[in-house]
Amino acid sequence: MGVFGYQVLHRESDPERQGYDAVTALLKAKPHVFAGDKKILIEVGPKAIESTFFEKLPHDQVVPILNPNLYEQMDGLHAVGRLKTLGFKFGITGLELSKPIPPGFEHAKYINIGVKEDIGAVSRDAVFRLKHPGRRAIAIGVSNHAVLQRCWTIGFEYFQGQFIDEPVVVPGRALPQNRAVLFNLLSKLQDESVKIDALDSLVASDVVLSFRLLKLVNSASFGLDDPVDSIRQALMLLGVKRVASLVSMLAMSGVKDKPQELAMIGMIRGKLCELLATEMKFGQEDRYFTMGLLSVLPALFDMPIVQILEQLPISADMATALADHNSNTPMSRVLKTVMAYEEGYWNDVDEIGALPETLVHLYVESIGWATEALKSVG
Repeated sequence: MGVFGYQVLHRESDPERQGYDAVTALLKAKPHVFAGDKKILIEVGPKAIESTFFEKLPHDQVVPILNPNLYEQMDGLHAVGRLKTLGFKFGITGLELSKPIPPGFEHAKYINIGVKEDIGAVSRDAVFRLKHPGRRAIAIGVSNHAVLQRCWTIGFEYFQGQFIDEPVVVPGRALPQNRAVLFNLLSKLQDESVKIDALDSLVASDVVLSFRLLKLVNSASFGLDDPVDSIRQALMLLGVKRVASLVSMLAMSGVKDKPQELAMIGMIRGKLCELLATEMKFGQEDRYFTMGLLSVLPALFDMPIVQILEQLPISADMATALADHNSNTPMSRVLKTVMAYEEGYWNDVDEIGALPETLVHLYVESIGWATEALKSVG
């Protein structure tokens, strides 16, 4: 069973309330839909642990992460005792690497260690001491592949951060044949002038892609009243742009030599862009989904985004948003917010004006949708 590291990306004015909104959002989304059979790690404060909502979480799937700095010693013992009574195993965060595990928290199964600021300050001996005996170490804030390699070398087992959608650029290297075929398909799908007949023929020419699209459209993710049994019917019901985005998503998720989590990130990011655009009443939500999905192309093709955009026939405002998150257009603002939200850069998140509790619910909804969609197509 894998571990799904759910960072509670929701800044609270009251630290003791940390994770409260995330717990309610998770219950609404249903944990098994949200993360499949993986573990869900949620950073929570005292008020979340004491809530009746918390009792309804599946103790065999959810791993509460506690920050000992939020507790006096006895309060910490009380929180740990409540978790034990409810059947939860827990993890801890906010540790000083030079100090032992605080009293009362010795039975933690996971330890979160931040590596974003200075991986050089994290030693193999410190990681080994903190995770012994029987704990798993999670590196938080892994920014690139060099930091990932360092974290792996010094003993971390799980990793969180932007490294997974960072390209590994090798100057002068041509696209492998399978990537060239995919790139050609994406170019045709993203052509704004594509018509229903052309898209119908394009998708129908690939039996596997057609089968996966019909499975997806008929899954619970879409909740359609009547079954869809042809590509043309899907096009008529959902529209050309939506189907083009879905086929792009399926084609990208079928890449075998990249981690499945990369497709997952693109799908979550796309859905969150779409939902946030809806929340902000920007209109044309399908285009926002496409933008979020395409934002992982640099990692998928191991090419800089500027080089990709030179060959991809997408609209000028979408291309600008993908290349420059700081441009002041609705698309740029949404993508900048979503990517800042993933990493907890709160000043950038605040600029768009959406309520923090709204964002956490939209984020959980996006993860649930992406999990269900990937599961439905195998």
